[in-house]
Amino acid sequence: MARYDGLAEWYDGYIHGGGGSEYTDEIRRLLRELVGSGAGRLLDVGCGGGAFFDQLSALGWSVVGVDDSADQLRIAAPPKPRALS
Repeated sequence: MARYDGLAEWYDGYIHGGGGSEYTDEIRRLLRELVGSGAGRLLDVGCGGGAFFDQLSALGWSVVGVDDSADQLRIAAPPKPRALS
């Protein structure tokens, strides 16, 4: 069992407006600044529920997420880009 198994719904809610908006805004700013736009594949290691797949895809990347938590990957499942365990 991974550390975040059992917390996927709570964490997803936190990231998507349940109190984590300042954190999420800062991560999105850093992704724009440090990763930037591009073409090709991008590996999101520790992707959790895939909260940033949409932004990375909008920047032009083909995103593949990996995470140790099957519970988090369940949240990251389609229609978001592919997530692998």
